[in-house]
Amino acid sequence: MDNEQLLRQIGGMFGQVNQQMEELAGQMGQLTRRMDTMETRLNQRMDTLESQLTERLDGIDERLDGIDERLDGIDERLDQVEGRLDQVESTLTRVAVTQENVVLPALKQLAEGHEELTRQIGVVATQVERNTETIELHTVQIAGLQEKVKALA
Repeated sequence: MDNEQLLRQIGGMFGQVNQQMEELAGQMGQLTRRMDTMETRLNQRMDTLESQLTERLDGIDERLDGIDERLDGIDERLDQVEGRLDQVESTLTRVAVTQENVVLPALKQLAEGHEELTRQIGVVATQVERNTETIELHTVQIAGLQEKVKALA
């Protein structure tokens, strides 16, 4: 083969390679356009999802804020209840101290007074019994004297 034929063959090969390169370039262009289209669609979808996610997160934030407010209200009410319980405890302590210092001594004094009164009632009952016996004796003596007076008259 001579040089000329070789050059023609090489030229033909380069022509085929150039044609294949042009086809590849066309396919690459189509692939790039499809990739760009797909990227655009993905970006739009991601923007939509991001927007929806942001809306949902904002909704969750609002709900959490509402829950925080309710918990703050509950916390305030618990503080009030705790304050009331402290007041009740203080009152109960004062009542217990009053009972120890005033009521119990008064009850003891009352019990002692009751014992003294019971003793005095016993003394009076004994005296009444003696007086009753004396009155009965005097009644019998008076009746006897009245009989004697009637007999003398």
